Amino acid sequence: MQYKTVYVKTTGTCNLNCSHCFTSGKNGDKTQLDPEQTIAWIKDYMSEHSEDTSYHLELHGGEPFLVPLEKLKAVTEPFWKLPNVTIAANSNLVFKLHDEIVEFIMGRFKGVIGTSWDNWIRFGNEAQLKLWKSNLAKLKAAGAFIALKVSVSKQLVDSSPNWFLDMMDELPVDTISLERLTVGGNADFDSGIFPNNDAQDEWYRDWE
Repeated sequence: MQYKTVYVKTTGTCNLNCSHCFTSGKNGDKTQLDPEQTIAWIKDYMSEHSEDTSYHLELHGGEPFLVPLEKLKAVTEPFWKLPNVTIAANSNLVFKLHDEIVEFIMGRFKGVIGTSWDNWIRFGNEAQLKLWKSNLAKLKAAGAFIALKVSVSKQLVDSSPNWFLDMMDELPVDTISLERLTVGGNADFDSGIFPNNDAQDEWYRDWE
């Protein structure tokens, strides 16, 4: 049995302008996916693999929910009920989270949603952070499974692991993964967000 992950590019732009964004944030490509073309490509890809293959479709951007919900419904319609397919997305969740979007996540994604916490390099102000936390609470109240991703920035490794864990304890998330920063997009213009390797190693050793 094989397992394949298919990343579905929804758009290259975003409502935020994070320092580390590889798609250049608000300045990213504003082109949106074409549901019919995307569906055709996915079906063609699936036809090349055996019937016992399982697939995960990951909607990514930019910010996937900048794309009209009708387009997201259209592109997931042929797949979300298939027993060998799961679908999810990683969203910044810094926007008005309407009930229709929550219903979409709970239905098409089976309640699974990814998001990110990068305290110094993501949220532009306290209001954005407050809105994000409010949306987390709304999704958790609906029964969502929230997967949190955290970029290991210089600012993070300059903080103690205990402080970081205290921050994570306050959030209604189910899993947390730490990710290495990569160059590209906005990150090319802000080298100060990158920790050196020795500092990262020391930070991880402090967990022991």
